[in-house]
Amino acid sequence: MARADFAYYKAHWSGLVPEEKFGFLSVQAVQTMNYQTNGSLPDEADWTDEMRYCQCELVDYLFMPAQAMTQFIEGGAGMVQQERVGNWTRRYTTDAEQNVGAMLNRREQQAMRICQRWLTQPTNYMYSGD
Repeated sequence: MARADFAYYKAHWSGLVPEEKFGFLSVQAVQTMNYQTNGSLPDEADWTDEMRYCQCELVDYLFMPAQAMTQFIEGGAGMVQQERVGNWTRRYTTDAEQNVGAMLNRREQQAMRICQRWLTQPTNYMYSGD
């Protein structure tokens, strides 16, 4: 069976991404999977349900942070730069570039965790560090 198309996504995953956004996000999801597996994904005909579920979860995840990032940038929210416990102190940064960079880093880490969940056992397409 091939990669997940929109019909599979709706029937098996019940995702929230609109159909007009699915194609682009699906390409990004598959590219992320290829990156995380060092290009070791099989041909489309050999994809398992775990691979399609990984694709679907990545599509959802890539859709949500894009909306959150837009709100974050437009809202000008600061990220915690420094914390102390004695005589409690918390300092926020308002450097937009640093904030966006940190958000992108967390986004990439979460995408890796999604791939690890679906592509390590039993498919063994991704090294999990064991």
